[in-house]
Parts: sequence; C-alpha cells; structure tokens
Amino acid sequence: MQKIKTRAEILSSPYITQTEIARLLELSYRDAKQVYQLARQRDAEQLGERLSIYANKTRLKSVLFVTGLDYNMLAKQIRWEE
Repeated sequence: MQKIKTRAEILSSPYITQTEIARLLELSYRDAKQVYQLARQRDAEQLGERLSIYANKTRLKSVLFVTGLDYNMLAKQIRWEE
C-alpha cells in the first residue's frame, strides 16, 4: 500500500501525476485532468523525445506555468495551513 503524499511532499517533487495535481491544488478530477493535459502539452513542446521518461507524470514547473501560480506563494500557503 502506498503512502498518500502531503501537499508539501508533492510540491517538493519535480514530476507529479494527475491525482497529485488534484491534491496539491485542491481541484476536482475534471479540472486536474485539464491542467494535466495542458501541462503535458507544454512539456511535449519543450522536451520533445525526452518526455517519454515519465509516461504518466508532468513537470511541476509546467503545472505552475499553466495555472499561473508562483512556487514560493504556493509553498507559503501550504506551510501556513500545516
């Protein structure tokens, strides 16, 4: 059985799954799926063939770009909640 990652643990990961996007950003499955697809598309444009390293994950950097969020601000919010 896998341990469910906290939001802080997810934020410290360079690559995240669609489920982790939903948990990190507190989104519904449908919204997380849309963010994942847009981030994956951005990764495909930037990484090309190297994208196949993680078949079911996308870069956290791309997720933050797509949503327009700042890493430091999100980190502060998560620390404040815990």
